[in-house]
Order: sequence, then C-alpha cells, then structure tokens
Amino acid sequence: MKIKLLSVLLLFFVVELKAQNYDQRLLQVYSASSLEQMERNAPGTIDYLNFYVANSYQFIVKPEGKDIPTQELHFVDLQTGAVLSYTLTPADLDQFNPYLFNCKPGIKHTYYTIGTQGKILMMLSQSEIERRYKKHLESQKR
Repeated sequence: MKIKLLSVLLLFFVVELKAQNYDQRLLQVYSASSLEQMERNAPGTIDYLNFYVANSYQFIVKPEGKDIPTQELHFVDLQTGAVLSYTLTPADLDQFNPYLFNCKPGIKHTYYTIGTQGKILMMLSQSEIERRYKKHLESQKR
C-alpha cells in the first residue's frame, strides 16, 4: 500500500515538474499531453507560446482627448467557436489569455475596448512581438 501511495505521489510530482515548463494559461487552450508533444517534437514552441501569452499585449490607460479606434473584445468559446461579448474585470487583467479572445496580432497594433477603469487592450503587431521575442531569446543566451 505504501509503495502504491509513493508511486502516485512520485507520478504527481513528475507531472507537476513538467507542467512548470509552460504557462498555466496554455492549459486553457491545449491539453497537457499536447504541450508535452509540442515540447518533444518542436523544441522552442513552448517557449514562444509562453512568451506570447505573457507579452503579446499591454493594458494601457485610454489617453484623454485622443481618439483611438478600438474594436470590441470578444470571448471565443474554443469548443463551439461561439463569439461572446465579454467585459474584463480588474481581476481578469492579471491572468489575461489572448488565446481565449478575438485579439490577434496584425500589421499594426490593434486596440480593444475592455470596459475596465478607462483602460484598453493594446494587441502588439506581429512584427513587434517577433522583435521582442528575438530580444527575449538573446537575453536567455547571456
């Protein structure tokens, strides 16, 4: 009985160690086995996904007197593809996951109304994300 319990605890510990290789927000989009497979088959993919989920956007204060064209932020149900209106709360800002919303990087920065204390979501352009990711990779080499 003790051996079974020890085996289960050891297995749990190993799974937890593997789970720490990726941002937990990725589990909202991918299964743990998919992430592990990506890590085995395409080294670097997890690092990029971690970077993207944490650094592809910024929440900024909407400037007074400056008209910034914004789009409405929508939640996208990954199971059904349904697009739903969603207002982010201050608590949502800390664990925001761009993969769960209709915000995708484009040629330019894109701005989204989030309805939280005068803030807006700025989705960085694809080229800016790539530039920052290259800088991130260079800083890891040091």
